[in-house]
Amino acid sequence: MTHDMSSRSRGSVSIEAIVLIPLFLGTVLLIVHTSLWVYAQGVAHAACLDAARSATAWAEVDQEPQHIARSILHQREVGDDWQVTVSLNEETVSVTITGIATSAIPGCHWRVESHVTLPREIAPS
Repeated sequence: MTHDMSSRSRGSVSIEAIVLIPLFLGTVLLIVHTSLWVYAQGVAHAACLDAARSATAWAEVDQEPQHIARSILHQREVGDDWQVTVSLNEETVSVTITGIATSAIPGCHWRVESHVTLPREIAPS
């Protein structure tokens, strides 16, 4: 049994595959990369919140809230170059975390930032 294929349609599936497969893989990588960034945002916010809760009971800035945040970020392995800043005033505690999320696409690094402000539980001494 022979197939009568015109010379125009011969090889068209290969050309379609050459175009569609990289597009499909790129889309999958972008979805994975975005998912990693969203997860890193959530973990950074949770670390920020835990550090702020810890700092509300301190009379002055201590290393413990920063240690708590860094420990959470390190355990989850969601990125690099994390900076944790804790600041206290008479009424509130503010914690800011910034860093770079883990990347699924080489050379594409998305910044993660989270900020939490909570009221203080004790009066400053």
